[in-house]
Amino acid sequence: MKKIYWIVISLGVLSITLGILLTIKSIELKKWTGDVPVEEFYDRDYSDKSYHINDYRNYGFGQGTYDKESGLLIRERHEGDFYFEPKMVSKSNGLKVVFNLMFFNYGENYRILSNVKDDFMMSLVINFIKEFRYSLLDKSSVLLKEKLNNKKYGDAGLTDIVLDTYNPKTYKIEKEVHKDVFVTPLALKYLQDASSTGCLVFFQFIKSGPDKFSPDVVVKEVVAVGDYFNTYIFKDHSDMIYTKYVVDEAFMKEYITLVSR
Repeated sequence: MKKIYWIVISLGVLSITLGILLTIKSIELKKWTGDVPVEEFYDRDYSDKSYHINDYRNYGFGQGTYDKESGLLIRERHEGDFYFEPKMVSKSNGLKVVFNLMFFNYGENYRILSNVKDDFMMSLVINFIKEFRYSLLDKSSVLLKEKLNNKKYGDAGLTDIVLDTYNPKTYKIEKEVHKDVFVTPLALKYLQDASSTGCLVFFQFIKSGPDKFSPDVVVKEVVAVGDYFNTYIFKDHSDMIYTKYVVDEAFMKEYITLVSR
């Protein structure tokens, strides 16, 4: 009887020990995964070093990590939902430099494109959509009709946007209302801060219809914000913005001829 008693005690102690070890391992694992919110790092001193992916202190200022297999891994900080990066596209008369739109895909109930993973900076045209249209907005033109909330991303919203749009049927410029347009968390923050400067934009993302006879489909309409430099690109270099994927048939014929030789 006494022997059984000690076996039970030993098993109990072993279970408690294993439980403690598992808890410690779980805490250690959590430090290196995305489970720790960004807010947890707000009050930490810069001397309290962390390599966690959600630690905002690891972004910007050229912060990077060297990996002997992959090379340099650079962490960047952007103050907007989108930015442009140079891209080379092929034309029949050679190569052309364009500005390619990079757009952040929020997750959960804030997801911009359903076929793109959460928290991903996506290169839109070609990869995920056929075309995007845009219009620069003034703060005063965006009135929130509904506030949305998400534990991870905070507040966002919905709004109605009225734009002057050319009607090919009437050959006139007419008012067009875009209802329930998603206002991103960063765009809402920009709207609520009177002193902030940035580039507020209405985006309409479009994909091809299910077959060549079907009209194009509007996937999503969004009010987003970029840094002030983007205003310069939209106004002075709109001809360089890569808004639509078009197959250059002359280039393709020339390319196929060269490859088939």
